[in-house]
Amino acid sequence: MKVTDYAGLSHFEEYFREFKDDYVVVGGFATLMLLDRHLEGHGKATHDIDLVLLTSSSIEMAQQIKRYISEGKYTIQKGKKDAYLYYRFLNPEIEGFAKEIELFASDEQSLKLEDNQCIIPIDPEEGLYSLSAIMLDKEYFEVIKKNIDHSHQVPCTNTIATIMLKISAFYDLKNRGDDKWKKHRRDILKLVLILTGEENMPLEGRMIQDFNLFMEHIEQLNDKMVK
Repeated sequence: MKVTDYAGLSHFEEYFREFKDDYVVVGGFATLMLLDRHLEGHGKATHDIDLVLLTSSSIEMAQQIKRYISEGKYTIQKGKKDAYLYYRFLNPEIEGFAKEIELFASDEQSLKLEDNQCIIPIDPEEGLYSLSAIMLDKEYFEVIKKNIDHSHQVPCTNTIATIMLKISAFYDLKNRGDDKWKKHRRDILKLVLILTGEENMPLEGRMIQDFNLFMEHIEQLNDKMVK
């Protein structure tokens, strides 16, 4: 079995070995690990680790993330008005660390959110800086928790859950006019090839709409359009 080792995944796995019940990798690395196992050579290298925290109340996990960011000497990305984004960490100065990390979580605390707020605080400790995360839709978060594949180098979403998350990202990017939606479509079409036919995932809420819209999109394509 091929072991994916790109952009610091092995170092990340070792550093967080005691916390494998606290996180799951989604997105590009999940896709890469799944395709490398079943369709070797069809996975596309990725630089970033999309890290879903299964609980945002673990002081130990939060401390470990901050140690990792500090030891790797990451750049903390800045957003509007030069505000630091404590959920996206880039370009570590120390060799071996993951090239980019982005944090995702669910709103476990039922926070009072502003309209269109998509970034939430997740750090149970106060300090020099507090971690935050991109907020996941509750239905998709439940899908992630129920469909974790522990047979890879790090815990990742299984094939069917990865497809559904890719469909969600496909529409988010397409609606924003970001051409990266085409990459997600290609990934979805590759991942479909490794489905066994025995998968069973009840769809709820927004997932039903996302799935139906994607199927309509695929039905309108011809071979030349899938690039």
